[in-house]
Amino acid sequence: MKPPKILRVLVVSLIKKTNDQTFLILVGAFIGICGGFASVILHKLVHFTFHSLNELSPSDYVKFFIPCVGLILTVTFTKFISKEKPGHGVPDVMYAIARNFGVIKAKLMFSRLITSTLTVGFGGSAGLEGPIVVTGSAIGSNIGQLLNLNERRKSILIGCGTAAGITGILNAPIAGVIFALEVILGEFGTAAFIPIVISAVCATEVGRIFLGDKVQFTPTPFNSTIYELGLFILLGIVCGFVSVFFSKVIYFVEDQFKTMKIHVLAKAGIGGILLGIVSLVSPSAMGEGYDLIQSLLQGNVSNLIKTDLGILVTATLGDPLLIVSFILIFKILATTFTLGSGGSGGIFAPSLALGSLVGYVFSHGVNLINNNVISEAQTFITQTPKSFLPILYEPNYSLAGMTGIIAGMLHAPLTSIFLIFEITGSYDAILPLMIVSTISFVVSKFFEPESVYTKHLVEQGNLIRKNTDVGVLTKISITDILETNYNEIEPESTLGELVEIVKISKRNFFPVVDKEQKFCGVVLLAQIRESMFDKTLYDKIIVSEIMDSGIATVDFYERMENVMKKFEATEAWSLPVVRDGKFVGMISKSTIFFKYRNELISQNKS
Repeated sequence: MKPPKILRVLVVSLIKKTNDQTFLILVGAFIGICGGFASVILHKLVHFTFHSLNELSPSDYVKFFIPCVGLILTVTFTKFISKEKPGHGVPDVMYAIARNFGVIKAKLMFSRLITSTLTVGFGGSAGLEGPIVVTGSAIGSNIGQLLNLNERRKSILIGCGTAAGITGILNAPIAGVIFALEVILGEFGTAAFIPIVISAVCATEVGRIFLGDKVQFTPTPFNSTIYELGLFILLGIVCGFVSVFFSKVIYFVEDQFKTMKIHVLAKAGIGGILLGIVSLVSPSAMGEGYDLIQSLLQGNVSNLIKTDLGILVTATLGDPLLIVSFILIFKILATTFTLGSGGSGGIFAPSLALGSLVGYVFSHGVNLINNNVISEAQTFITQTPKSFLPILYEPNYSLAGMTGIIAGMLHAPLTSIFLIFEITGSYDAILPLMIVSTISFVVSKFFEPESVYTKHLVEQGNLIRKNTDVGVLTKISITDILETNYNEIEPESTLGELVEIVKISKRNFFPVVDKEQKFCGVVLLAQIRESMFDKTLYDKIIVSEIMDSGIATVDFYERMENVMKKFEATEAWSLPVVRDGKFVGMISKSTIFFKYRNELISQNKS
């Protein structure tokens, strides 16, 4: 995207009058305002659509088809109009920073607003955070492209857009900043920090003007005792395992839909039907899940028992634990059906809902054991009814479970802690939240080294962070370091002909190619040093007899990190480069090191 001449003049003039940091702050503020408005638009669209459809469709049987219609409309728009691939969206932003020079397509500034409205507004189990991150990041990237900024500055503006989106949709500026730095950029450098903070502040003010200044959830005050710290450690372990299980179910369902040999609209229809079944059995598992979270944080579990199945199970057992466990399972299924079949949305909100359910099931289960097992044992021994442990306050554990699942799914413990602080106002919960999030992160990372966002990127070799070895190497191309001034020789040539080439060459490395320029091998000067002084061998020795045909080659389009691995494995200082089997030149390790140093200096300056 080439900026207009007048804009280029204004930008150059602005940069000259301000330093680089001030310029990024000003642009970040503008991105924050744009991202804040995008968040407001998305929030209003989704909630208007969701409530309108529910009011117009009182029948459960009509509601059965609504998610299906939403998914089909989403896939239709994605496939035939915007022509983009479905998914969470956040990995695409990370890929743009790592591999695509900070370039994100302009259409993503609005397309995810439409598709997430069709998915979540029609009842799909997904969050708005993923789509708004894509939208905000696309705004930041395209403003950077319009201003003709370099890759490093475009990445910072993508971080500004990310923070603006999260902040505007959740009214959580600190969490938005931490998410942008911890998850998207993967660094906490000062160059990025200040513009991202300013962007989050601007988005916060825009969001508060139109959506109000209040916390997302209003739980009762957080209270816990010293002995409960051990239980919070145990809850962290449970959240870690649930996070791994949730991630694997998401991957599995996505893979199953990908392997189906049917049209994408048929896949959306199947996913919609499965969602419709879930909506009949467990309505609480549908949508973002914020009503579900609010009920659990306020201790109103009865609000979740909305179906005949829930009432029947609760009436039979006299306790809601089993139905809440069912909702937990159905929430996982609803989310994976939504995303796997082509829906547009994120896993942020479903992870929060899942965490609150896990926390409730854990604490309520402990209370049942305490009341029905331990207390009965105490009564049998002492003949006096007595509870061995104090009754746990279940909303506390729902709150802690939220930070545990977010930390385990995103591998972002800082984001999870600050997020729960801001969306609940529970600043007195610092110690339990830190314990649960840290333990969950450690457990999840042990069993699943990559987060739900980064797993496929790592498998494809596309997750690269700035100032890492791989991050620097990706900026070096084969073309930049290719050496072509080599004297070639054919395999049928004699030693005498090779010696004549040696006389005029300054190299000690001679590529062997046939008449079609196909690479056959190499001859090292050290291999012929003794023979070249014996003229009686000039006509007796053929190049094909002395060449090394087993030397490793580098493909012209190969990634530089793979090239360095070949150098390490072969311990060579020079390797031939081929394109479609034909020799095009040589690359040397010393040239790569020189370019590496210059690129590292350039990145640190930018």
